[in-house]
Amino acid sequence: MQGSFWPTLTQNTVFGTAYLEGGTWLVKRGWIINDQGERSYAIIESRPDCKFVDFFEIFPHPAKLRMDDGLPLIRRRWCDAEYLKSLSENPFFQFDNLEEALGSKSEIKSDTDYDKKTGDEYEIHDYWGPYDEEYEVNGKVMKKKAVPYWGIIINRKIKVRAVPNPYNHQIPPFVKVKLFEDAQPSWFGVGIGQIGYPTQERLNKLVNQRLDNVDLILNKMGFYNANDTLLNKKQLQISKPGKWIGVADTTTSVRWMDTPDVTAEAYREEALAKQDFRESTGATSAMMPSDNQDEQHRTAMGIQLLQGAAGMRFRPVLRNIELDGIQQLAMFYFSNARQFMTIPEWVLIVGKDGQKYNVRVTPEQIQAKIFFIPTGLSETVNKETQIGQLLRYKEITMNDPTINRTEINKRIAELFGFKDVDKLVIQAQPMQTGPGQLDPQMQARIQQRLAEGATPQQIKQEMMGNPPQAAMVTPNG
Repeated sequence: MQGSFWPTLTQNTVFGTAYLEGGTWLVKRGWIINDQGERSYAIIESRPDCKFVDFFEIFPHPAKLRMDDGLPLIRRRWCDAEYLKSLSENPFFQFDNLEEALGSKSEIKSDTDYDKKTGDEYEIHDYWGPYDEEYEVNGKVMKKKAVPYWGIIINRKIKVRAVPNPYNHQIPPFVKVKLFEDAQPSWFGVGIGQIGYPTQERLNKLVNQRLDNVDLILNKMGFYNANDTLLNKKQLQISKPGKWIGVADTTTSVRWMDTPDVTAEAYREEALAKQDFRESTGATSAMMPSDNQDEQHRTAMGIQLLQGAAGMRFRPVLRNIELDGIQQLAMFYFSNARQFMTIPEWVLIVGKDGQKYNVRVTPEQIQAKIFFIPTGLSETVNKETQIGQLLRYKEITMNDPTINRTEINKRIAELFGFKDVDKLVIQAQPMQTGPGQLDPQMQARIQQRLAEGATPQQIKQEMMGNPPQAAMVTPNG
């Protein structure tokens, strides 16, 4: 799943919209040897599947806004003849017109780099959407309209499969993630490319103008007197070291055209344009190092606070990824597990303490209705700010006996991600007060040293300090 999410996040950032195929079920077969030593061809994997889907492979209906609104969606992909043959051998796929599909020719070619010929690849269109289904009741043909269907079309003209949606969730098995929502309701989101496009055009114009100005300065234009009979016009177009040109008057026959040098101003304007681009796309100065030492923060705490504040801008983005991506993917996984899981399976889970455990799950245990609420991504954005606030509060209340400093240390350790917090933080014991008792600070010090493994003799020696040295008597008294 992690390998599929990386390219999805990349396309989501650039285009504003990205896709995952997460609502399908993977069945993988292979050769195994059973307890009797017999070799057989059996299912070795049966689990939910997650694959990256390229942005340019999905074609939604022009009026489609959500994945579950019932309007059709088409996914385009490419394959070779062997892939089609392997699908036809799958007992779960009942293909029609396979021979006709194998003999057809694709009208276009894919964008792959290898040298291919017509007929080497086939264009597949997966149709997910409503379809009128006909069935017969007592000899009478009935029609059920807008039934969720899955159809496969080869080379845009041969239908090899058309069946009702085989999944219980009854929606296309794809997950759509947006970076930013468009102000106008739309299927597509807004990406960094669209946000930074005006500033990028301005930056390109500035760079092109500066390069043109440099060319004009290095290759100057000029004026010449057309009535000068000694002037050879062709020689003016030749630049050569040590070359001399004969003219009638050196002050009036040839003169340079003045071209203002705007290179320095263009560089300053380019720096402003780059800064505007970063600000518009979210790459604020608080998140990026500055070349100017006077603008650099001298303390790590100052940098953490600014980065935490800048990271709050991306919290809605991470929340969209959680709700549109991770939550929908988890719902797909659970729905397909309830539908296709028939035998108990061992599942690897991660507990609150960060440890991994193997848990045996049976089909009967996953029949309940579950709604997933992911929170991990958006909550980690502001950790640096929370750590900075706790450290500052701890510093301010250093001499306040009413503050539970142990609890503050525990929260700081949890925000840092430490799992063995109970081993790091000493649980304070009740202090004994009264005549003849040690002060609370000394009692707390003794408890800390005991938790660190020091012996009572060592603690006593530390509390009493080193014994005074005996005075040395010299021979002279």
